[in-house]
Amino acid sequence: MSTLLSLPNEILLQIIEETRPYTIRSFVSTCKKIWTLGVKALEQHQQDLERYQDPELGIWQNGESGIEVNSYAYLSELLLKPRRALYVNHLVVHNRSFTVFEHRQEPFTKESLTMIDEICGLLFKDDGCPYIRGDEVGQWAEKLRRGDTNAVACLFLTLLPNLESLSLMEYSNQGIAEFIYKISKANQSRHRMLQGPLPLNNLATIVINDTTSMDQPGEKFGIFEACMTLPSLRRLSGKYIDSPFDKWPTEEEFPLESNVTEIDFYSSAVNAESFARLLKRIKALRRLRYRFARLPGMLGDYTPLSLKRILEQHCSKTLTHLDFNLINPSFDGQNRFIGSLRGLRVLKHLRIQGNMFIKPSAWLKKLYLLLDLLRVLPASIESLTLLREEQGPCITYTFHELRKKRDTHLPKLTNVACPEHSTGYGMIEECASLGIEWVDY
Repeated sequence: MSTLLSLPNEILLQIIEETRPYTIRSFVSTCKKIWTLGVKALEQHQQDLERYQDPELGIWQNGESGIEVNSYAYLSELLLKPRRALYVNHLVVHNRSFTVFEHRQEPFTKESLTMIDEICGLLFKDDGCPYIRGDEVGQWAEKLRRGDTNAVACLFLTLLPNLESLSLMEYSNQGIAEFIYKISKANQSRHRMLQGPLPLNNLATIVINDTTSMDQPGEKFGIFEACMTLPSLRRLSGKYIDSPFDKWPTEEEFPLESNVTEIDFYSSAVNAESFARLLKRIKALRRLRYRFARLPGMLGDYTPLSLKRILEQHCSKTLTHLDFNLINPSFDGQNRFIGSLRGLRVLKHLRIQGNMFIKPSAWLKKLYLLLDLLRVLPASIESLTLLREEQGPCITYTFHELRKKRDTHLPKLTNVACPEHSTGYGMIEECASLGIEWVDY
């Protein structure tokens, strides 16, 4: 009976070299013969892993032999050996167009132009590629020859079936969003003719750094909106985000109900109306981390009370984690008030500033305030972290009549963390007797 080890060494070596990247080490460790044949392939695997697992596109590197065009080199290497694309899990794209003088201070070398011609030949052949029509080939080839790194990034994305996270730094939408939507739509088409693993089919996280300077008047889609058409996407993350979330595919183009479950926005300013447009497109949001910071030229309603009402409207039955922090000191009591969170019926973990529970009138009338947390927290809460307040009344936290109302009000609460010296008299002991850990920090 024929076995794997009875095959000729040449065939065994070819099998080893074609083994998927993250199983090759296990395969060559199965026996001495496979190890002997595969040790060189394993060394090459380690080199490829280090180079291709976390590439960054859009960087000029001045080498001894002239300019190395980093992003073009990556694209060429993956086209010459498609197996390398399987290593790419995390991709960072820097927003740099080499057509801009300060980003590209020297013209393309002859070697670079030759490499670009080779890329066009491998990528487009005669009839384009699955995401570029034949009549668009000339236009895309010209973009590559001009030094358009956004075009390089778009084409790079068509090769990556195992990509898990995509980070766009200093983001400026120059066709990337529309191209991602084109990939998503083609992948999900009932009549698709694509062979093998699909690009972006495992993309779970999109990270955008700075949309505040994004110029997209002529763009059809926003970047978050386009990425949310990918069925695999689970997490939106970004810094300095002020997107209006108003550039979605039409219902005729793409009926959208996104699988995103987690949103992380840091130092951002998204108003209530924009949040409503975003959450309307999400099936079940479970985690929201939002660090609000006032940005120049802000328009709209940014108050926590309005955001809370949007959350109650769209995800009161799904949101389990809420981390909400106002990091801008210009917010007074009127703008800071959030009210009771009891409408978020399945909320389990809450991290928030305690003075957001205080009514605006108390900011002017009182320097010291006793805050009864029993009135503002949903019964589903398991852990609570109260952030240190930098302004407003000095707050002492308490659970009034907790022992009497434990079964009906906060039966699942097991952990509370709050600023030092803000605990009501006897609260630590009372909470301990009820199985609630109270930590001062």
